[in-house]
Amino acid sequence: MVAMNPDPFYTLDTVHEAIRRGDAEYVQQAIDAGFDPNAQDSKQRTPLIFAAQFQHPAIVKLLLMYGADPLHKALDGYDASDTAAFFGEWRMSAYTAESAEIQAILRAHVESPNHHLFARLLAWLKHIFLM
Repeated sequence: MVAMNPDPFYTLDTVHEAIRRGDAEYVQQAIDAGFDPNAQDSKQRTPLIFAAQFQHPAIVKLLLMYGADPLHKALDGYDASDTAAFFGEWRMSAYTAESAEIQAILRAHVESPNHHLFARLLAWLKHIFLM
């Protein structure tokens, strides 16, 4: 659950840098300190999209566990699955193992019957407790 008063130490930039490095522990600490896993940069990219871009399945799972929206699209029109495919492609029609794993994780999460209900409930709770 997101804290009512997020720690200002954990910014979107520091979380994105941790994702680039594959530092799941830092991302977990940020979330525990109240960082919003659906925060967006100026291009509407979320931490989940960055984790997909930098091919970190463990961070993708972590963010999804804390309510990251797998269907969110950045300004370029790409969601996390599209980003995983684009950045994981190493030759025509072949993907890195990480890209394939991320796409499978996201597909399973979206196809789960509880996903949309859980995401809406989490958003409602955040609205109630953070306002």
